Amino acid sequence: MKLFTGYTWVPQGDSEGGRRVIVTTIGLDYSFGLSHKFRLGIVNDFQLSSYVVEGRGGSLLEREYA
Repeated sequence: MKLFTGYTWVPQGDSEGGRRVIVTTIGLDYSFGLSHKFRLGIVNDFQLSSYVVEGRGGSLLEREYA
């Protein structure tokens, strides 16, 4: 099990300044070895910010701590 931090680029996101959004991210990565050739893994991450995404047809979707 690994804990990681990083950044997520949201190309459709819009911040107050009208530019693309880069969001701080933390996550958890777990993998299990089934054999020497195969592994099963789960990756889960959390974005630590709020931003607005423009959807199809111009609708706006506010994302909070996705």
